Amino acid sequence: MPNHVMNRLEFDCPMERLREILGAICYDGGSEEAERTGIGTIDFNKIIPMPATLNIEAGSRTMDGVNLYLTSLNPDAPHFGSEKMDPEAFSAFVQKIGKTYGFGSRNHNLSEEEIAKVTQYTSAEELLELGKTAVHNQLQYGATTWYDWRIQPDHWNTKWNSYDPGDYDGGREITFQTAWCPPHPIIQKLSEMYPEVTIRHAWANEDLSADAGELYYEGGQKVDGHVPISEEETRRMAINIWDWDPEEVEAIDIE
Repeated sequence: MPNHVMNRLEFDCPMERLREILGAICYDGGSEEAERTGIGTIDFNKIIPMPATLNIEAGSRTMDGVNLYLTSLNPDAPHFGSEKMDPEAFSAFVQKIGKTYGFGSRNHNLSEEEIAKVTQYTSAEELLELGKTAVHNQLQYGATTWYDWRIQPDHWNTKWNSYDPGDYDGGREITFQTAWCPPHPIIQKLSEMYPEVTIRHAWANEDLSADAGELYYEGGQKVDGHVPISEEETRRMAINIWDWDPEEVEAIDIE
């Protein structure tokens, strides 16, 4: 399980305008990730949409598919695949993939024994299609799957969409949580979308000394803010953002 990060967004604008904004960015019935829909929630796909082809599983099976797909194209692997590239083109293709974000070195010459192992529980056709999608995602978007794309610091900076929204009381603030990191690029893009609004973003990791801060945005730019340097100040700020009782937190720490 990840460390949860509490996020608080406060909007300085006329209430009528705020209701328009919150209505535009909230989860609706079309999202499968929503715990709750409607005003007071925030759907990152409404702000920085993730390309649909990236919504494939992240894990070893996808990487097995990548290796199988590259093997199917490799002219030095005659035992698998019928659509071989010529050697020069294949070499350039592999180099191009290798230069993209986070791809690393792939095995593009699986042996027959390795192929039999990776296709033991999945058909070669299905695995090949999965790998092909992942490779073309990498070339087009710099990421193979949803996970690799979302965690990049110019996309969402966190692996999941927002979750656990707070109860919205009709005021100027909404709250939600994210996994491991605050969604800084989402908030900056939101500010670009509504440049006339001043947005305060405060965040705090549940590991209270790990990370906390606040930033103010106008017109897509950071205009003010404070990120504590010391662990003690970070902890105090995090307790306040989580809206926890300092004495109760101290008692838990002692236990």
